[in-house]
Amino acid sequence: MFMRKSYLLYAMGAGLAFGACSSEETLPQEGNVVEKSTSFYVNVSITTNSDMGTRAGSEDYNGTGNPDFEKGEASESVVNTVYFVFYDEAGVVVGQPVLVPVDAFDNVTSDSDGENVLRSYTSIVQVDVNRGESLPSQVMCYVNPVSQEGLANSLQNVETVTREEFQGEKNGFSMSNSVYYATNESGQTLTRAVNIEKEQLFKSMEEAESAVAENENAARVVINVERYAAKVNFEFAKDDVVSDYVPANTDVTLTFVPEKWDVNATDRTTFVTKAFRSDGGLGSPAGSNMTYGEVNAEIARNDNWNWNSYLYSRSYWGFSPSYYSVNFPSIAYDVMNNEDKFYSLDYLTFDDIIGKGKVPSSTATHVYAKETTVSHRGLTSSNPAAAIASAVLAGHYVVSLNGTEVKDSEGKDLTFYTMGVDEKGVAQVFFNAALEDGNIVSEVTGAPTMIEYMVNKETVLLVRNNADNTYEPLSSNNLARVFDALEIVRPSDAVYDKLGSHSASRTVTLQIGDLSKVEAGYTLCINVGNGAQEIFNGTASVPEGQIALVDANATLARATQWANRYNEGRAFFNIPIRHLGWYAGTNPNKDASNSSIDYSKARVGDFGLVRNHVYNINVNSITGLGTAVSEPEEPIVPPVETQDYFVAYRLNILNWAIVPVQDVDL
Repeated sequence: MFMRKSYLLYAMGAGLAFGACSSEETLPQEGNVVEKSTSFYVNVSITTNSDMGTRAGSEDYNGTGNPDFEKGEASESVVNTVYFVFYDEAGVVVGQPVLVPVDAFDNVTSDSDGENVLRSYTSIVQVDVNRGESLPSQVMCYVNPVSQEGLANSLQNVETVTREEFQGEKNGFSMSNSVYYATNESGQTLTRAVNIEKEQLFKSMEEAESAVAENENAARVVINVERYAAKVNFEFAKDDVVSDYVPANTDVTLTFVPEKWDVNATDRTTFVTKAFRSDGGLGSPAGSNMTYGEVNAEIARNDNWNWNSYLYSRSYWGFSPSYYSVNFPSIAYDVMNNEDKFYSLDYLTFDDIIGKGKVPSSTATHVYAKETTVSHRGLTSSNPAAAIASAVLAGHYVVSLNGTEVKDSEGKDLTFYTMGVDEKGVAQVFFNAALEDGNIVSEVTGAPTMIEYMVNKETVLLVRNNADNTYEPLSSNNLARVFDALEIVRPSDAVYDKLGSHSASRTVTLQIGDLSKVEAGYTLCINVGNGAQEIFNGTASVPEGQIALVDANATLARATQWANRYNEGRAFFNIPIRHLGWYAGTNPNKDASNSSIDYSKARVGDFGLVRNHVYNINVNSITGLGTAVSEPEEPIVPPVETQDYFVAYRLNILNWAIVPVQDVDL
């Protein structure tokens, strides 16, 4: 039977969390090998970063120094369980993970506000080392882990371990070692596990205690930890910020009613420890950590953004799993019709937000989210808006005419459409129509109808008078004869197959529906370039001289413009969440107005959610028109063809770390 040798380590740390990992590795190493099983004692000190770590809010932040910090809510810093995992110099696990109950810490400091370190815990940890293992020379700390599986994993493997959860419901926020570069020198390698000097290993509890009493700084191993989560606060005073929207072509007014908000396009998984792995270009990290110089080149600023604060033992940037992504959707169809988790980001539906989101109010509400950052590849993708985490404010519009609200026949909010803008960029708004006594009547008295506008735009539909076999182009003058056979809808999948691609879920166009509803004595035909053809709506072979309904609708879709459908007035405002890089250094991003973003000028670090940061979004005003929602059960993919977002807001990142104020008036 082997004797187990113990060493004491005195450590201080502030949080733990892990991801799944492979079987434990206890390979014998040459040099500093323990000849018989031994226990060591280590003085440890765990420190938690102030609140979430980085506050994005100080008005004068220019990226050359450290942002302000705030401690946040007490629940965000609760420490319930702490695990220590020890490694030799090669990064191989030594011994077993050590659980230290929170009541075993002999000293807990009071919380500090506005400082980098929020709270410190100190204790003495016993490390049991088996014969043939090397001395413990590095340590990782995991606070409130989501799972205890996979702790005994090499440092090389731990760096790419992911979790789907980032906090336990009852176990507090998961945390792990703060990851940063020890200096801002080009070749500097990453600091993840904390080094343990031989002089900090003791053979008895008494030796460890005596060493701390004699020279606390020399005897103690200090571990800084940071939360996995990012925090987004949202403040919205409805009565003060919402302005009526007056369309360009009608006397109605549209009033936005905010209902819920949430954070969209966030990572499906999160690394258990902040990552700076090189990019393999295939959607996942490559095999080595980047040096400080390589990360700095990746950010490519050359304007003194202090994204790495080695004096504070923390960094203000990192690579989330989606940072390595090569695929981003353009429309909801892309998400819905690809294999599960084809995209690394999770896109909420309008119904998701209304069902589970937070009610916006003048008192800030908050959502915790996974770390989500975007690389050059995302910013230069076909739809950079879909690569960026955003706050989405969902709600609906109320339609009023001469100060009186107008509802549909069932008492619901009106569905309306937008198509085109005037010279000032103000949208044209249209409504549904009905056929009454042979006349086209709008749901809103005197307001233009969508079907009439589209019919007057298209040039391929013809109405045949069967009595004399004459044709005339379809227009608002003869629309009543075929009105019930036409629809303003999204084309069917069969039509999209003919078109070769799908459109955004909010868009609709003019399509032919039930041909039996054409007025007796008339036939709806289509001009496909070689004369008028009757439309065949059967399942048998298409008769000569006629055209299949699906082909006719594909032709009509090509000939008719697309409208945005606000189903029962539903809409959302998408707010890309800015990070500290937006304000960085001597060259902050000035290439965006309050109402739009030029993604071609966006830089790595301008947008994103970084762990242990707080983002405060204050909505100051809403004067524009939100993005239409036609299918509330389909994912919200920020539109590729528009760069406007019409919400005024201020972004702060807090202690947690604070990002400067982001004011937007839209």
